[in-house]
Amino acid sequence: AEAEPQFHESLKSIPNPAAYDAVGDIEARHGRSGLAEQAYRQALALEGMDSHAHFGLAAILEATGRREEAVRQYQAGMREDPLNREANEALLRLTSKSPYVNSSKH
Repeated sequence: AEAEPQFHESLKSIPNPAAYDAVGDIEARHGRSGLAEQAYRQALALEGMDSHAHFGLAAILEATGRREEAVRQYQAGMREDPLNREANEALLRLTSKSPYVNSSKH
C-alpha cells in the first residue's frame, strides 16, 4: 500500500515499463481490472517485449472473457519467457476449451 503512490509519482516524472508493471499489479490485486489493463498496455507501448506486462494483461483479458486476445498476450510473453509455468498452464487451459482459438497465431 505504501509503494502505490510512489509508483504513480514515478510515472509522472519518467514513464517506464517497470513502474507501469507495478501499477498494473497493484490495480489487479485491488480488483480494478480496467486500470490494470491500462497500465499493462502502457508498459507494452514503452517496451513491447515486457513479458510481465504481457502476462498481466493476458490474465486480465482471460478474467474478462476476452480469451482469444488473452491467448495472443500469453504467446507474446512466452516469446521472452518460454518457461513460465503459469503462462503455459493458462495457454493449455484456454486453448483446450475452444477449438476456435488458433494457438499458432502470434
